[in-house]
Amino acid sequence: MSFVDEFTGMMPHTVSVAPASAVNVAGEKSWGADVDYTAMVEQKSRMVRDATGREVMSSASVYLATQADVKADARVTLPTGFTPRQPKIIAVDRPSDEDGVTHVVLRLQ
Repeated sequence: MSFVDEFTGMMPHTVSVAPASAVNVAGEKSWGADVDYTAMVEQKSRMVRDATGREVMSSASVYLATQADVKADARVTLPTGFTPRQPKIIAVDRPSDEDGVTHVVLRLQ
């Protein structure tokens, strides 16, 4: 079994991520099409740095089996049973090894 097979085998969830596509004059975002990813949602609080470098508390992390360029202003939708279903993304991490980015980690509010 390959690393990728073993890694995705530990990801029992599917989450949807939609990129922000525009902001209207009232400051409301609109979204692009949802993309589904194999994932693992971990509800564990930890301190993380947001896009401005401030330390903030994250209540959950989502590990995505992708190397996609997910942005912090995207909309994430968690599986049924998680509350809230669409939490704010605080930070995006892209762990890597000698071959490049291995997966994406979303740190959620």
